[in-house]
Amino acid sequence: MRDSSDAAADALAAAEKAVEVAEVTLQGVTSGSGAGGDGNKSLQTQLGDATSAIASADADAKAAALKAKHAEKELSAKKKQRAAKEKEGDKLSKDLSAATAKRDAAVDAYENASGGCTPDRLAELEASRDFAERNVRAAQEKVDVLCGQLAGLDFKFKDPEAKFDRGRVKGVVAALMKVKDPAMSTALEVVAAGKLYQVVVDTEVTGKALLSRGQLQKRVTIIPLNKVRSIHWSPYDPVRVVNADP
Repeated sequence: MRDSSDAAADALAAAEKAVEVAEVTLQGVTSGSGAGGDGNKSLQTQLGDATSAIASADADAKAAALKAKHAEKELSAKKKQRAAKEKEGDKLSKDLSAATAKRDAAVDAYENASGGCTPDRLAELEASRDFAERNVRAAQEKVDVLCGQLAGLDFKFKDPEAKFDRGRVKGVVAALMKVKDPAMSTALEVVAAGKLYQVVVDTEVTGKALLSRGQLQKRVTIIPLNKVRSIHWSPYDPVRVVNADP
């Protein structure tokens, strides 16, 4: 019986001691001074720390979400760039294939063309080319000489008015004449002289328009057909002679 009483007394003492410790701890936590030197924080301090931690975590979460959104935009842009590059690569690949096919065809054509071309044949072709080039140069020289001699027959002018009918300008006298006997050409040039390069037009109105607004490159004498008073023609004459009123 005594043992039971002692045990109960001990349990009571332990319980009272535990209550005292709990009260001291509660007071320390409530006041923030800590209890027993263990440095426990007050509830307000812990709540403040928790609030700060939550705010910090919320800011970190927002920053992480912003980074994720930015990363998604970059990823989308990169995907578009990749698709464009793939499309460009496909086009370049097709172009390369087409160019390769053309090259192969050109190589085959060259090989086929040169298959029967012996050195002697090549020399013959080069000689023919040189001969043709000499003929072309000679012909061009003749053309240049003739163009220089016939420069006076080319009457150039600007349209003196809108929708001007160029058929009203007949051309240079020498270009309108036909010499039946070429042997008489030199004599005709000596006798007619500069009159061969006079310009024939339909009327004096056309002539005045050309002189004032035709931007002529040189001085010319104009013969209007409506002022021609007579035409003498003989089948034995070398040319037609045109007489115009002064």
